[in-house]
Amino acid sequence: MQHAYDQLNEVVTEQAMRQDRMQAVLKAMKEKMDDLKESKEPAQDPLDEKPPHY
Repeated sequence: MQHAYDQLNEVVTEQAMRQDRMQAVLKAMKEKMDDLKESKEPAQDPLDEKPPHY
């Protein structure tokens, strides 16, 4: 019984650590998106560029 409890505890602890890392990544991505939204320069779409003349 103790072995099963220890295994379950290990899995729960690992999942909690993964969730913490994912939350940190999500926060960083949100901050990056906010920075891009506030940027003064409009985003350049490569499809909007005119092709070079031959």
